[in-house]
Amino acid sequence: MSVGRSKLLDPTDILREGVMMESSLIPLVADVLSATGPYGFVAILSWAIWRVNERKDKELKLLTEKVITLAEAQTQAITKVESALVSLKGAIEGTRR
Repeated sequence: MSVGRSKLLDPTDILREGVMMESSLIPLVADVLSATGPYGFVAILSWAIWRVNERKDKELKLLTEKVITLAEAQTQAITKVESALVSLKGAIEGTRR
């Protein structure tokens, strides 16, 4: 199957989640690369890198949200402990007088 320069292929037709869908697509990729030359190769690699970075960004965002949630819970716990210690200090000083 020969692909002309006028027909553009979406990389998602060739790759799905960064993994080849079928081994029969290898000749298609070879045809696309031979028709587009180094520019097609750069485009496919750029797209693959973009997909990987997109996935990483999504995972980092979820991780950041979890860290923020844990930090807020930790801050609330520390505030409660500090409040209890201040109350205890006041009670101890009240019994000494």
